Amino acid sequence: MFWTGGTINSGSVLTITTNSALNLSGSATKTLNGTLTNAGSLTWSGAGGLTINAPFYNLAGATFEAQNDQALGPTFCCTNMPFYNAGLLRKTAGTNTTSFNILGETLINSGTVDVRSGTLMLNGGGTNSGLFTVSAGATNLLASSYTFLPGSQATGAGTHLWTGGSGGTITLNTTVAGQDVEWPVPRSLAQARLPAP
Repeated sequence: MFWTGGTINSGSVLTITTNSALNLSGSATKTLNGTLTNAGSLTWSGAGGLTINAPFYNLAGATFEAQNDQALGPTFCCTNMPFYNAGLLRKTAGTNTTSFNILGETLINSGTVDVRSGTLMLNGGGTNSGLFTVSAGATNLLASSYTFLPGSQATGAGTHLWTGGSGGTITLNTTVAGQDVEWPVPRSLAQARLPAP
């Protein structure tokens, strides 16, 4: 199935079943006002943004693949719209930035986030209890407050850049198994909340 533009209305429910595929492409913005559940494969390419104004579920065994440098997130500020990833969220193309926008697209990750090209920027906060993996030359940028829960891992030869944004906090409620994590100056480690001994 192909989606090249337009709106899925509020109250609608779209389900991509196992072994099915949805391809988002073209230069027009796609607006999702109804709930989308992906149990199959979703590929997002082209120059069109993706507006998400309802919960999005990427289930275990499912893949959401970004092949562009565009933004996804809600229309209005501060809505904390959840993107639940229990499967695979992957960026494979584009040398610039694919972003979860600052208006409030929250990534709740219990699966795998795999950044193979460019930068995946998480601007809307969220939690991680799964795996962040970044290939050489790529970056996973946490640009707002974000919380790591038990089970969190950060791996790969690329860069995990945790800035927390302006006044944000990176919260570690567990020991995070990771490598190549950057905490840029002038931020101090005191801005991270470490678990009590």
